[in-house]
Amino acid sequence: MQAFCPYRVCPLGAHIDHQFGMVHGFALNYGVHIAYGIEKGGIIELFSLNFPKRVQFHVNDVPEEKEGDWDDYHRGATRELGRKYNWNLWCNQAALFYQGGSSSAALTICFLRAFCKVTEIIFPN
Repeated sequence: MQAFCPYRVCPLGAHIDHQFGMVHGFALNYGVHIAYGIEKGGIIELFSLNFPKRVQFHVNDVPEEKEGDWDDYHRGATRELGRKYNWNLWCNQAALFYQGGSSSAALTICFLRAFCKVTEIIFPN
């Protein structure tokens, strides 16, 4: 299975949206792709073609502290979804990321699309 999230461009500059400014952003045809598989067990394993470290954690025991690596976004998103839905997850998501640039927002949204698919949470389009 696979998921995709496009990069976005905001020609007026970063952080203008949460400063109540006009946003004229648009999506590109480039972005983050993720290929993933599902197995039971509760372990999430993440691999990247862009980052050297392989990441692994259990969905019901996500570390609270940041580790300062590319996976902090995924651990935080997983932890907050677990808190919101108060669940015990059953899935194992093995993933491979490949991307042409760097976008923490696109990386996180792409991960959440895949994660919500395997946990059967409805993810807005």
